[in-house]
Order: sequence, then structure tokens, then C-alpha cells
Amino acid sequence: MLDDTMGALYASLTSTYSDAQALKWGQKSWLLERNACQDAQCLEVAYTQRIAFLQSALSADPELRKWTGNYVRYTNGKKDANSAVINVIALNASRFHIDGTSVWVSPGKSGTAHTGALRGFGELKGAVISETVKNELCSAKLRLTAPGTLRVEGEAGCGGMNVTFNGEYRR
Repeated sequence: MLDDTMGALYASLTSTYSDAQALKWGQKSWLLERNACQDAQCLEVAYTQRIAFLQSALSADPELRKWTGNYVRYTNGKKDANSAVINVIALNASRFHIDGTSVWVSPGKSGTAHTGALRGFGELKGAVISETVKNELCSAKLRLTAPGTLRVEGEAGCGGMNVTFNGEYRR
């Protein structure tokens, strides 16, 4: 029953977007969490929370929905060699869900890689999505600069050595 409800909400939500890539990425991420459940109680909680999330996304202000998308970091007009991607989904009450990953690969032969994650909720205040907190150590501000473009500023504590989310992102 919960699966049917969640599926119907997801189908309804994705049908309202011409490019539902961000929603699909978010759903895949949620499926990984759901699949980690070991018992019925965990599954019930996972579905109940996902249903509430999808209902919130469905009731998001249409003006805020234009920010929903997958954003890739650019440096000097080109995709950044050190990968950083942020998935943004508009929710009701001027809130957003943020889910991002960043990788820094050391130069030279070692090829050592360090990763980071930015995940949480933020509230829109002016043109800034307020500090999006993954945990007490990770925070960032996302500035909405133009449709399809955002800037991450003041990111701290969201990854390993040399990993950052700061910079300009484009859909």
C-alpha cells in the first residue's frame, strides 16, 4: 500500500517537470537507503518519510521549482576537473533538499582521491538558500544567481583534504 502511494506521488511529481533528472536522481538515492532496511519497521519509516517528502515537493511554489535540477561545478567556463555535483529539489515553505558529492584527485602518479558529501535541507532567504547542514561539521550557502546557475559559498567541513563544494554550478 505504501509503495503504491509513493509510486503514484512520484509519477505525479515527475510529470510536472519537463526535465525530471533531479527527481530521478533523488529517487535512486532514496532507493539505496530503502534497500538497506533490515525489517518491516524500517521500511515503513522509509516509505512514510519519502511520501511526506514527495508531497512537499508537489506543493512547492512554482517559482521555486525552476531551481530544481542537477548542477555541475564549472571553473573558467569549463566543467571542473575535480568533480562536484549538487542535486537541488524545491519543497514547500521555501525549503530545498540538497544532495551533493565532490571529489578531489591529487595531481601526480598517486592519483589519491578524497571525497565529500553535502546533504540536508535549506530555507530560501532572499536569493540564498540558508546554511544547508549535513551535520554539525558541514555547512554551505547556495546563492541562486540566475535560472540554471547557482554559486556555493562558505562551504566548510563537507569532505576530505582539498575537497570543496565552493564555486559556480550550472544545470
